[in-house]
Amino acid sequence: NSQNIIIAADYGLDVAWFATYLFPIMILSMLVVIAYIDFFEIRKQAPPAEEFKDVLLKVLRPTLVIINNKKFIIASVSFMCIVACLIIIPCTYIVALVGAVVLSILERESLATIFKKVDWGTVSFFVTLFLLTGCMDINGTMTAISELVMNVTTGNPFIASVVILVISSVVTSALSPNPATVFFLPVFKDLFGMMPTIGATMATRTPSIIAFFLGLNIGGNFLPQGAPPYVVTLSIAEKIKVEGVTFKSMTRVGIKFSLLHMLLGIAFLALVSAVLGVA
Repeated sequence: NSQNIIIAADYGLDVAWFATYLFPIMILSMLVVIAYIDFFEIRKQAPPAEEFKDVLLKVLRPTLVIINNKKFIIASVSFMCIVACLIIIPCTYIVALVGAVVLSILERESLATIFKKVDWGTVSFFVTLFLLTGCMDINGTMTAISELVMNVTTGNPFIASVVILVISSVVTSALSPNPATVFFLPVFKDLFGMMPTIGATMATRTPSIIAFFLGLNIGGNFLPQGAPPYVVTLSIAEKIKVEGVTFKSMTRVGIKFSLLHMLLGIAFLALVSAVLGVA
C-alpha cells in the first residue's frame, strides 16, 4: 500500500520490521476472517446447484482474465523485480520511479499517452492536502491535536497505541488511507516529541506505529468511501444490477469485519507492548 511506503520512509522502517511486527497480525487476521466466513456465512447458505458449480469453475479460469499471455508474463516478472528491489534498496521512491519508467518502456507507449492517463485531479488533491497539512502544522493545529491525544493516553504506550488505532480508523473511514496518512504523520511526530515515554526509543514508538498501520487499513473498511475496492465493487454491482449489493449492505459488512479486526489489533498491541516491556 502507498500509505505503508509513506510511513516506512518517514520512520525509517525496513522489510524486517514489517515482517516482525505486521506479518503476524496479517496472518492472524486472515485466518480469523476465513474461519468466521466459513462458520458463520458460507455454512448458512444452501449448496449451489450443479449448473452453477460449472459456471463458477469457468469464471475461475485464468483464461477469462488473462487476454495476452506475453504481457501478463512481462508484467508479473516486472512486478516481482520491483518487489525485490523494494526489499534490497532502502529508497523506495527511487524504486517506484524507475519501476514506472521501465513498465512504461515495456508498454511502448509515448510519454504524451501516459500523461493523458494520469488522474490529475488526484494529483492536485494530494498537492492541496500537503499544503493544507503544512499550514495546519505551522498554525499549531497539529500540536493541539497531539496535546489532546497526550491528555487521553496519560503517557502509557499501550493506551496511546489503542487511542491511535481508534482515531486513525475513524478518520480513515471518512477519508481514504493516503490523505489520513498525510494528516496524521505530523500529529504523531509532535506526540512522540511531547511524550518521552512513547517517543524516546524505537521500542516505545513501535506499538503506536503498528496501531497507525492497523488503523489506516482497518478504517478503510468501515465505510465504502474509505476503501477504493468497495467503491469499485459498488460501481460494478450498480452497472450489472446485482441484487443485495448496496451502500447499506456494504457498510453493514464493513463495520462487522472492521470491529473484528480492531479487537484483534488491540489484542496484538497488548502482546507487542508486553513483549517489548512498554505496557
